[in-house]
Amino acid sequence: MNNPEHIGNISYIYDASGVKLKKITTEGSSVTTTEYAGNYIYEAGFLQFFNTAEGYVEPKGTGWEYVFQYKDHLGNIRLSYADADGNGIIAQTEIREENNYYPFGLKHKGYNATLTGKDHKYGFGNKEEQDELNLAWLDFGARNYDVTLGRWMNIDRYAESFMPISTYQYAANNPVLYLDYNGDYITIGIKDDYGNAYSVLYENGKAYHYSKDSDGNITKGDEYDGKDNGFLNRAIADLDKVGGTGQGGHIVRKLQESSEGYNISNSGDALSNTFNYKTNELSYSQNAVGRYDGVTFEKSHIKLGHELSHAYDKDRGFDFSLTSLGGLPSSEINAVRFENYLRAQDGESIMRLNYTYGGQNYNLRSALGGKSSGYFNSYIVPLGRNEIYKRISPPSQFNPRIDNTYVRQPVVYGVYDTKKKSFVSFD
Repeated sequence: MNNPEHIGNISYIYDASGVKLKKITTEGSSVTTTEYAGNYIYEAGFLQFFNTAEGYVEPKGTGWEYVFQYKDHLGNIRLSYADADGNGIIAQTEIREENNYYPFGLKHKGYNATLTGKDHKYGFGNKEEQDELNLAWLDFGARNYDVTLGRWMNIDRYAESFMPISTYQYAANNPVLYLDYNGDYITIGIKDDYGNAYSVLYENGKAYHYSKDSDGNITKGDEYDGKDNGFLNRAIADLDKVGGTGQGGHIVRKLQESSEGYNISNSGDALSNTFNYKTNELSYSQNAVGRYDGVTFEKSHIKLGHELSHAYDKDRGFDFSLTSLGGLPSSEINAVRFENYLRAQDGESIMRLNYTYGGQNYNLRSALGGKSSGYFNSYIVPLGRNEIYKRISPPSQFNPRIDNTYVRQPVVYGVYDTKKKSFVSFD
C-alpha cells in the first residue's frame, strides 16, 4: 500500500483582532510564505504590490508600475490595465486582465485569460483568491467563499435573522442585487484629550479603536479606554437604550450589519438633530429640550432613535423623494412613528402627533394611523432591504385520471415575513 496521507497544507496567522498577517503554503517540498501588511503584500520577503484607490502598484526594476482597474456596480474587478509607454492611450497589449463572472462569482472561461504581467489574485468582490492546493476560495476577511458552489465555507454569524434561507447563503441568494461586505459598523465621533476629532467603533454596547482600509473594510482594534467630554458614554447608553427594545434592536443590529457605515456625532445644539443622507452622518444633541411639537425631549435616546430611523430608511432603500401631507418627507413620518414607539416603550403617555418642517407645522394624526401609547407600543419597523415577504403555495398535483396532466388546486397564498419568522396575513 502506498496511499498518500499528507500532500500539502496551508497555515494562516492572524493578530488578536482577526486580521490576517501571514499565509504559509506547503506543497511537497515547496514552501511559500505570503505576508500581509495592510495594503502591502509580500511573498518570500519581497514586495509584490500594494493596493490603491484606483488599482494597485507593483515594483518594476528600480521604479514602480501603476495598474488601473475598472470595477462594475458590485465592486468586481472587470478590467486591469497599465499605460506602460506613458502616452495616455491604452493599447490592447497594455490590458493586463479581463474578468467576466457568472452571478455567484465563477469566472467565464475562454476569453478572459491573463494577457500580460503578473497574475493578480483579486477579482470577484475585489477579494483575494486562495488558489493554493487548488482550493479556489475567496477570502472575504470574515469568511471564506466558494464561487463554484455559491456558498460560504463558514456559517453566517447573523443566521438567526435569516431563518428561511441557508446559513451558508451568499448575498441572500441574489448576488446581482445584494453584496456581502466585511462591513458591520456604527461609529461614534468624539474628541480626544487634546480636542482632536476622533471616532470609535460601536459594537454591542462597547467602543473600540478601529482602522479602515482603502476598500472600506473595518478592522476592530482594542477596546477604547480614553476619556472624552461624556458624549461617548452617553451615546453608547443611548444606543443600548434604543437597541434594548424589540424594534429598536432590529434597527441597531441592521445598521451594524450594513455594508454602509454610519457615524454618530454631537450636534452641540439641543434643537439640532439631523441625518445626512449623503455622508451617513447622524448628528444629535444629548441636552434636554423643553416642550416642542407638543412633547418633551428630555431623553436623548429618543432623539437619537428618530435619526436612526432615517438611517434605517436609507439602508433599506427607502425613496426619500416621497412626501405626504402636502410636502412633508415620508421618512419624517416613519421617524416619528419609531420615535413614538420609543416613547411608549419608555412609559410615556403623550405621543408626538405634530411635526414642524420648513417653518410649517404638520398634523400627523391621519398619517400615523393612531395616537395612543398602546397603539405605538405595538409598532413594527418596516422590512429591511434583504428581508422579504415570501409567497408560499402547495405544488401542482398529478391527476391520475389523465396521463401527464398536472392540475393547479385552488390555494390560498400565505405571506411569510422573514423578519418576524411567521405567516402574517393571507390574501
